[in-house]
Amino acid sequence: MNTRAIVSFAWVAGPPLATFIMGALGNRAILLALGAVAVLNLFAGRPSRRMPPKERPAASAAALDAIA
Repeated sequence: MNTRAIVSFAWVAGPPLATFIMGALGNRAILLALGAVAVLNLFAGRPSRRMPPKERPAASAAALDAIA
């Protein structure tokens, strides 16, 4: 999935979701939600870290140009 799409979705959906969580469960509940997202991110990144280097997908030339 495109990283830009994920960031755009989070930018739009995040504040209303945070407002709902805080309204329903209280202000401190958002800390638990952020912690849950952090843990999910750790597990989502594990499969790519376990692959041997030659099996990882190579970066495209366009992606490398965007970094420079």
